[in-house]
Amino acid sequence: MKEMINLNRKGFTLIELLAVIAILGLLVTTVSIAVTKIYNDNVNKTMIVQNNKVMEAASIYLNDKCLLPLDGAVCPDSYIEGQYICLEDLTENVKENYLTEVTYKNDVCSGIVVFEKNAEGENVEPVSYLFCGYDSSKNTFNYATNPSLDLSKYSRCNVKKNGSPSGGV
Repeated sequence: MKEMINLNRKGFTLIELLAVIAILGLLVTTVSIAVTKIYNDNVNKTMIVQNNKVMEAASIYLNDKCLLPLDGAVCPDSYIEGQYICLEDLTENVKENYLTEVTYKNDVCSGIVVFEKNAEGENVEPVSYLFCGYDSSKNTFNYATNPSLDLSKYSRCNVKKNGSPSGGV
């Protein structure tokens, strides 16, 4: 006589366990991709907000130091000679409170704000160029509003590469 198969067993088969693990793996992958996308979107939005704050602070700084100088205010040479302001001019003197440190994923940023003039000789909206977290292995910045900008035109600004000022190695 054939033995009767006992169908009243307890537990899961190997196939059932593998199927559950595969489903959990897909869920974890999907959630982690979504969380990474949300994080990167928020980092990019933060950089847009910081960039706008830099341009606003630079405009106020320009008015205070150059266009309508306050008592004892000195217009920076970078603006007098080349129509630009260095980010460090806005952040170095906390007492004047133009701008706090600009960061990207815990990297402190350096940068330049360029003021161009229209046909009537009036300043137009400033353009901000931020450079954050220089990666020497790739010879690029982790974040840059314009990576191809010729930094030699803005030599008075201390745009960092390899921990040294621009132009340094």
